[in-house]
Amino acid sequence: MTSPNLRCSQSLVNPLNLIFGFSIQITPQSYQYNDSTMPLYFHQTMSGLLGKCFYLKPSGEITQIKNKSVIKISDEDFDSTFMRLCGHSLYSALESLKRGYITLSNGARVGVCMTAVLENNNVTSVRDAASLNIRIPREVKGCSDLLCDYLFSNGLKSVLLASRVSGGKTTLLRDIARNLSERMYKVTVVDERNEIGAKKGKIITADLGENTDVLTFYPKDAVVAKS
Repeated sequence: MTSPNLRCSQSLVNPLNLIFGFSIQITPQSYQYNDSTMPLYFHQTMSGLLGKCFYLKPSGEITQIKNKSVIKISDEDFDSTFMRLCGHSLYSALESLKRGYITLSNGARVGVCMTAVLENNNVTSVRDAASLNIRIPREVKGCSDLLCDYLFSNGLKSVLLASRVSGGKTTLLRDIARNLSERMYKVTVVDERNEIGAKKGKIITADLGENTDVLTFYPKDAVVAKS
């Protein structure tokens, strides 16, 4: 019988298989390191983080032992992957790159380490991408049920979500929006990075409920000031 944690870990990895063109395998030995996100760092050796650091083999298996068999990224591989993540258009991704990341259509956020081009202390452009940090989101429907029962049984109130990195804040926030929407509240999500609604064109791909409006790429402070 497959462990639920193993299935959960594999669900994080599946979107990466489409990017890299081979299957990344999660083994029973690795599911103990399951986390809600999975960063991959590109800089000479392909490495990643699934609770603990690991390296990737050409077979798609993961290992914590760095040796000659682990995948090394050539400059050509890196540039090709970077352009693919940008939709083959640096110009269309420039505004997001100046903020240090790209958001993919499935809500995955890719941190990009680049060199800033400054003019009057403002970042006007970027160049020389050096590393990528791919974080894969997931939906856990129902994870906010008990919290919403506790917090909102007598009406709405202000709530501050805080946790360690990769602690599940976005996952929980996404489900709170869906939960409140299904309880017939009118919900508005200000999605600065498109990581909550994962909007693709006109379609919100994440399930945020039928009574939820999503403002994508709007600065939160600007929206709050006008509300």
